[in-house]
Amino acid sequence: MTGPLEGLRVVETTQGYLGYCGMIFADLGATVTKVEPPEGDYLRQQGPPFIGEDAAAFLSANRSKQSVRLDWRANAAARGALEKLIDSADVLLLDLYPDEAEELGMTYAALSARWPRLVVVPITPWGNTGPLANQRASELDVQAMSGQWRYLGTLGQAPTRHGLPLGSLSASLFAFHGAMASLLERDQSGKGQEVAVSLVGSQIAMQTIQWVSESEPDEWIGHCLAAFRPQARGFMTADLGILWGFMEDDAALAAFCEWLGIPEILENTGKRSPQWPTEHKAEFEAAFKTHPADEIVAKVRELGGNAVPYNTYSRLVEDPQAAALGLLSAFDYPGVGRVRTIGVPWEFSDTPAEHGRPPLIGEHTREVLAGAGLSAEEVEALAGA
Repeated sequence: MTGPLEGLRVVETTQGYLGYCGMIFADLGATVTKVEPPEGDYLRQQGPPFIGEDAAAFLSANRSKQSVRLDWRANAAARGALEKLIDSADVLLLDLYPDEAEELGMTYAALSARWPRLVVVPITPWGNTGPLANQRASELDVQAMSGQWRYLGTLGQAPTRHGLPLGSLSASLFAFHGAMASLLERDQSGKGQEVAVSLVGSQIAMQTIQWVSESEPDEWIGHCLAAFRPQARGFMTADLGILWGFMEDDAALAAFCEWLGIPEILENTGKRSPQWPTEHKAEFEAAFKTHPADEIVAKVRELGGNAVPYNTYSRLVEDPQAAALGLLSAFDYPGVGRVRTIGVPWEFSDTPAEHGRPPLIGEHTREVLAGAGLSAEEVEALAGA
């Protein structure tokens, strides 16, 4: 096996950052066929930055796939070709609103009648049911309604939007989990099922892990009752902010203060709590300003404490720990050359996960359609459309 999901076949008609769901399948060895409209996935144009003709955002959510260009919504022959692809698929990823799915005959009821083993994964902004099911929405609509913005910004000022498409990426993760669970169940029952995922539901589910940011960790007073605090930016050094501490090791703290040249800061302070350095942040930052972050971090670690820099991306990707984890990888993109990317986050002992490159638009149309059983004439008519 070349990957843990080798042999699994996925057909993806989704666009935008929902492509991340298909990329997880593809990175794990599944054959993922991305069916793009004639103009291509709209994410290809959402730059800058661009890598060649395609936006970097597209490349980051679509590697390891094959691309087939089909106008399947409007063209009967293209729709027939899509159905040929579904014939051999295990999973179908969709991003149709419920009324669109009904109009196009892509509801689960219609699909399961023809392909009973197919796992159908419709991903929608608001879900498949309810008064908002067919209400068109952007990522911003979903973020605003979910209450996600309350976690960003400054108390007393307007909330701040997330810079990333949190709803789409969260939904992609949950869609993958749900599809895999359905495939495991299919091994027992022999039947596929629908795995409905909404962006708003996914965001709200993800927020459950953020409750801790609204509670006081040192004095339990319940969820959502603690005072808001400004953003943490660490202790500024000559070049970067850092996070550091010695817990309750006063001897190590004393040695550190001696090294900094401020031993007097320890006088008459009594028992020092973990928050004690923050209470004296101005004094420490005055001493830190002549030392680069790496120097202070190394000293704290040498004395048995813990310290990390507030990294920039350029520092992070060059960090030895990032290299040890295989955080970064690369692929060769036609017409561009070598492009760095985030590595596959899983390490399997028996079936290593290795990624390929993102596809050019329609790059595999002829190859895939021929493999699906279309005649040479049919393939040429669709590939040239």
